[in-house]
Amino acid sequence: MKKISCIIPAYNEEKSINHTLSVVLPLLGSYLYEIIVIDDFSSDKTKQIIKTFPGVHLIEHSINQGKSKSVADGIKMSQGNYIFLLDADLHFLNEKNIADLIDPIEKEKADISISYIKNSWPLFPFKKIDYLSGERILPKKYLTNDIVEKMASLPGYGLEVFLNNIMIKNKMRISVIKWPNVENDFNQNKHGYIKGIKIIIKIWWEVLSAASIFEIYYQNIKLEKLIIQDN
Repeated sequence: MKKISCIIPAYNEEKSINHTLSVVLPLLGSYLYEIIVIDDFSSDKTKQIIKTFPGVHLIEHSINQGKSKSVADGIKMSQGNYIFLLDADLHFLNEKNIADLIDPIEKEKADISISYIKNSWPLFPFKKIDYLSGERILPKKYLTNDIVEKMASLPGYGLEVFLNNIMIKNKMRISVIKWPNVENDFNQNKHGYIKGIKIIIKIWWEVLSAASIFEIYYQNIKLEKLIIQDN
């Protein structure tokens, strides 16, 4: 079996981190080799909740550094040969979702698997892949030290488009796994409407600072050509 390191960046996720870890922890030792959670200097009880889960490796940031730096730190610590990136704020996630995402990797049908959740926002007119999906499994060999250092310096939400370029450059076979039961917790729900909208604007500012809208459109064309199955 592949040694899969599950990396979960978390920032003020006290409402969801308990459920996320309750789903992945039973898979430790079977589907998952290790679980690494990076608390990005949360101001709520996220860190305290993480510490109640034995077997979970916790990285604690002393200042808030953003998602990209958090993931990069998790990769540096990881000992597996595959990296599984998982967001901390998914609703209705279950063990079958995780197993389904791992399956094409274990069977070597694909080089990378990527989720397509219920409320994904695909870029029109592309509907086969969520290019901003936070749930991906890929070989660690593509994440060299130089790549991880570049990742660490990205704006907080430039991570996914950065990974897309790696997928395209290496012509990685992509398996898209639909998670029709899973939903992302929108920032309006977590922080209130006004603050949530401000955070969304900040996220898109960071995404577009990592890749222009034309580059993102080009990515989607290339990514869809790499899909080997459309579940």
